[in-house]
Amino acid sequence: MAASTDFNYADILSLEKAKLVKRSRLNFLGSKELVLDYHNIGSASKEECVEWLDDNRLTLTNPTFSYKTYTGVWKCIDISYDEDTKILRQRFKIDSSLGTFTKNEAGDDLAGSGDVVQQSSGSLVERSYYWRVVDPSTIAIPDSPVAGNIFTKSAVDNGDGTYDVTITKETASNLTATSAVSSFLYAEETEVNTSYVEQSFVGAGYGSESVAVAGTGEIKRIDNVALENGKFRTSITTRTSVPFRYPSTEGTSFTWFSDWDVSQPNYYILGRNRTLAQFATDQGLLPNTCVRTHSLTINDDGTCNYTINGYV
Repeated sequence: MAASTDFNYADILSLEKAKLVKRSRLNFLGSKELVLDYHNIGSASKEECVEWLDDNRLTLTNPTFSYKTYTGVWKCIDISYDEDTKILRQRFKIDSSLGTFTKNEAGDDLAGSGDVVQQSSGSLVERSYYWRVVDPSTIAIPDSPVAGNIFTKSAVDNGDGTYDVTITKETASNLTATSAVSSFLYAEETEVNTSYVEQSFVGAGYGSESVAVAGTGEIKRIDNVALENGKFRTSITTRTSVPFRYPSTEGTSFTWFSDWDVSQPNYYILGRNRTLAQFATDQGLLPNTCVRTHSLTINDDGTCNYTINGYV
């Protein structure tokens, strides 16, 4: 209901007629409270007075009482009326918070820094505390996800119309690690990163390499795993073939005498992870008088496995 026009509420409830009955510190951070009393408010007008205060005086900016100014914007946390004393009481508070998290102009990140509560090689966790906040929605986290950050917000109801609000910001740091595998015929190395954008072979990611180029002896593989913080754990694996030839000396072929006919010289070359040009060169090492046989396969990395036999 609208306040009655029969009374001048601006005069009845002026700050000059209010009595500052309490000024207290609420917590170790410096949040404070002011309590104002308005005396001789009749029961008949109490509802209209409460409504007028609700419409016109929910904040006080730099109020002055007894020649002392209380700087800052003070917010009303409750209005009450005592039927016996005919006193209308209004309480105000001002926050002093730990931490300075504030949304940037775009609303998509939190600027400033908070109290560092956890730090590791992979992340930094900061918290900002806002004690006895009247409207928790005024303490806001970003409007949309921010890659590399996780934001959480909690509000604890104090039971008096105020809330204790905590905002936590966890910022990811990039961790890299390398693992390696080596064998007789290949070596494999994997680089793992935990703070990457999604990687690919083409475009803005890893690069423009194809999966394999003929004869290079190299295969690359990329694995992307989405993380909760909006980034990716990316594994880039490079597998490199190790060339092998028997006999090991280039330009020679192997000669031995078979068990069934010691007069028959035999020639044998084994190649693994070698090029087509090397295969052709090795074929040319056998005498023209030989009867030749060979097998040849092409590997995924563009190299060749082959066996060359020759006998007279």
